[in-house]
Amino acid sequence: SAGHCLWYKKIETVFAIIGHENLTNILPDERMPVERFEFISFQPESLQNDIALVRLKHSYIPPIQVPNKDIYGKLPLYGMKAYRKSPCKIIGFGAKHHAGQSQENLEEGEVYVISNKKCRLLLGYVWAPQRGGNTVCALGHGQDTCQGDSGGPLICKYDDVEYIYGIVSHGLTCGLKDIPSVYTVTGPYMEWISLVIGD
Repeated sequence: SAGHCLWYKKIETVFAIIGHENLTNILPDERMPVERFEFISFQPESLQNDIALVRLKHSYIPPIQVPNKDIYGKLPLYGMKAYRKSPCKIIGFGAKHHAGQSQENLEEGEVYVISNKKCRLLLGYVWAPQRGGNTVCALGHGQDTCQGDSGGPLICKYDDVEYIYGIVSHGLTCGLKDIPSVYTVTGPYMEWISLVIGD
């Protein structure tokens, strides 16, 4: 998830819902309690290292196996780059427009990763990723992430395999032409993720 989604939350108020494409009629036993959050040098003011891991109190065992459907995606290797000319997928329950309501149904969109240089031209130096940062910008044709999508995945294909290349972090607004959103790149955190998962 994104660090800013969980930084100020009390753990007892957070639960995970896994594998649902609709948030209506979620049964109480489908709300997975959380044991702890893990952050790595998260800076809430600047949104640096805007990534978090959530450890559930109990192991999740899916009720049914869906053949040939990898709904989780894979984590990329360190240094892996998204192809700029290939679309990436965004999914979430967030609003469809700025200051709108979150959605009951899981929505999907398509965006393209752009260079940090282009992002700085479009967003300005305050909001855009800086050189050497662990963030990247992506821009869609009328499709974008919005409030309520934070912490969701930016899924990009590499050699025909889908990877969770980034995590939705922030943006100035939603869905406006030439206004990209900013994502935390997962690759630089793989060593930390492996350490936490192995713990």
